[in-house]
Amino acid sequence: MLCTVFPGPRTTQQKLTKGCKRPWSPEEKKAVNKELGDCIRKFKVPGKLLCTSCLRNQPVLAKRNWTDVKNFVHNTIQSIKKKHVKRS
Repeated sequence: MLCTVFPGPRTTQQKLTKGCKRPWSPEEKKAVNKELGDCIRKFKVPGKLLCTSCLRNQPVLAKRNWTDVKNFVHNTIQSIKKKHVKRS
């Protein structure tokens, strides 16, 4: 885990964080791309139903929740768009 432990009293920002950042493994990325690759190609962020069906169909994503999957797809789309703009 990439958690940082801060000595002393916690600040407001530290209290608001929900957890630690967990990097996406290549297997997890492959599973999401397999299930939601159409959404990525269409530049459409999936809803809760698509994300939960992806989680059910891919056991490798057992430690992720539906918002993690949605945010991963969103960030992937944004990085593709950013690369596209730089080339133009």
